Amino acid sequence: MPKFSSYKKKNGETAWQFQAYLGYDQVTGKQIQTRRRGFPGEREAKAAYRRLMVRVEENGVSSSSLPDVKTFQQLYELWLSQYRLSVKPSSLALAKRYCEHHVLPKFGRLKLDKITVAYCQKVVNEWFQEYRQFNYLRKQTSQILKYGVNQEIIKDNPMAKVTVPREKEKLHPDNFYNKEQVLYFLDWAERYPARKHSKKRIYTFFWLLAFTGMRKSEALALQWKDIDFAEKTLTIGKTLAEDEFGKVIIQEPKTENSKRRILLDDVTLRKLKEFQLVRLPYYNSDPQNQFLFTDLKGNLCYPQIANEWIEQVYLKMDRYYDIKLADANEILESSEDIAEIKKARIDAKKYAHHFKRITPHGFRHTHASLMFESAMHAGVSGESILKDVMERLGHKDIKTTMNIYTHVTKSSRVKSSLLFSDYMLNDDTLSQTLSQNDFEVK
Repeated sequence: MPKFSSYKKKNGETAWQFQAYLGYDQVTGKQIQTRRRGFPGEREAKAAYRRLMVRVEENGVSSSSLPDVKTFQQLYELWLSQYRLSVKPSSLALAKRYCEHHVLPKFGRLKLDKITVAYCQKVVNEWFQEYRQFNYLRKQTSQILKYGVNQEIIKDNPMAKVTVPREKEKLHPDNFYNKEQVLYFLDWAERYPARKHSKKRIYTFFWLLAFTGMRKSEALALQWKDIDFAEKTLTIGKTLAEDEFGKVIIQEPKTENSKRRILLDDVTLRKLKEFQLVRLPYYNSDPQNQFLFTDLKGNLCYPQIANEWIEQVYLKMDRYYDIKLADANEILESSEDIAEIKKARIDAKKYAHHFKRITPHGFRHTHASLMFESAMHAGVSGESILKDVMERLGHKDIKTTMNIYTHVTKSSRVKSSLLFSDYMLNDDTLSQTLSQNDFEVK
């Protein structure tokens, strides 16, 4: 017979517990007894005992199969210890960060038997309204609950039964530059002030992204031994990431396709050589084993540094635009010189909006887009270089490359259409045509 009793917690509150004999361990043959604590009252303790006995009746009893898991938080911790054994450190860190910031605040304190499909649907709908990564949050929550089902801690997975909201196509500025824009940005990056040790670091980093299509994490993991100046090649075989404890690590790339060797043009090789000469005096060991992009002490940078670098360049550009706009407005208000006013109007229009911003990942899209455009400019069909672009970027699926190619060809079709309409509806062409024809109204 189970024994139910009350006891005093450390904070002075009264709680209930029970002790019960469950039977013989199916594996060892030993008697199994259990004690469960922390119930607010006798009724809750007895209800928990009845649920436990139903599970024992259905599944049998084993000392290794009865983890004391009652809340989602406890199940999450159990799942996390298993998940840690099956994924890369960066994947674990990502899952842990999203769960702790978004999933646990919604589910952590809930008793597992109180989590319903209706509640899961409500949470998913809220995530859908607030976060672009709502589906990742849904999948992680479902994965944790599915683990509970597989471990026979719970009977079913309510998150698997929700209706996933259909994400509407959102209008975002295109995350890439055209030829003129990327060269303009690189010019500003080169002018960015920096200490002697880190001179050319930001400029060289974004030049590499734009001219190779590398991921930012791949560029931050580069060592000089990865660059063969004689063969004019760059070997990509590792990435920089953070583990669950915030430690910067070097790990295997995203996919096997991400391991690749690409050709470098002469200008990029010269840029790298110039950067290497700047860094050489600060190396204390074999330069070949040194990483290209480090902090002032020679340590690996953290992954988010690329976002900070690009923001620094944009802030410098913004300040310049603000000054130029103020100067133009001052001329428009005070000058009487027609030529000066005309130029000020052009400047005011040019500097009224800050330079287009993209993310560091946008340079990867920029590189792919410009590869297709350069092929078209040279009279080479985009279809013929699809595989080359796919291999250069390390795409696992050609559909990813095709999406970029489709975008470029769509842009090209729009330009062709506009050229046609400009030609057909040009005022000079129309007036000349109309003057050559005698139209009579009948």
